[in-house]
Amino acid sequence: MDGQGDETCEWEQGDAALGNLPFVTLELGAGEDAYDASFYEVPGFALITQTCDVLRRDEVQIAALISVTIDELEQARRRRKPRFAYLPQLAPHKLVVDLDRVMTVQKAVLGGAERIKWKLTDAGRRVFADALARHKERFAFPDDFVEAMQPLRKRLDDKKSKDSAEGRLIRAAGELRVSASPSWAAASVELTLFCILTQDAHSNDRAEWAKIIKTWEGLCKLPNRMAFGGTIISTYEEMTAADYLGSDKLDLDYMSA
Repeated sequence: MDGQGDETCEWEQGDAALGNLPFVTLELGAGEDAYDASFYEVPGFALITQTCDVLRRDEVQIAALISVTIDELEQARRRRKPRFAYLPQLAPHKLVVDLDRVMTVQKAVLGGAERIKWKLTDAGRRVFADALARHKERFAFPDDFVEAMQPLRKRLDDKKSKDSAEGRLIRAAGELRVSASPSWAAASVELTLFCILTQDAHSNDRAEWAKIIKTWEGLCKLPNRMAFGGTIISTYEEMTAADYLGSDKLDLDYMSA
């Protein structure tokens, strides 16, 4: 991959290329202050540097692509796996962007790569940028809360594909968020669970879903200092900015411990 030229200026954040590419991991060597480089091949890469920075920098950051199952691809598309970023041009190849494997390269590397000819929409670029931010900005929940959420994590994973009211709720939920009052560090904490729907639901659905969410709360073995105080089901349009900014996203597949 040794191309040069103005082709690099055509690249934008979220563009991707296929083809085996060596990625490197730095490891401790045998001697004192010694390091070894371990190389491995990936099936391609995606550009994660902001588009404006591509124009003025000599180096850019790329993230490796990784092969996934159909289920993992769908989970990435629905933003359920913060490690993975979904790009529509990669879906036919069952590939996603692995944000845990990032490398800095000379910008000339872009010129030597065969970019997938796919123009992301503005909405698509916002979704990809949000995935990059989310990967680095996950809230660090208290350890005792993380441990308490593990039964719920398993439940959602087991039921997500079921043709049932619970399965439909899981698929309709864009996010689960939680707020802690007065704070996560307090001796006594009241939790509010927010279930934000990606689609509107009839009142009958919401009533049934509220009961299901109540059972979810019962699965969580909360420490004595915490208790659920209520659940709010809403769409993004219905949720207030104050509630959204005052709560933290439950990334149950990748909670910070």
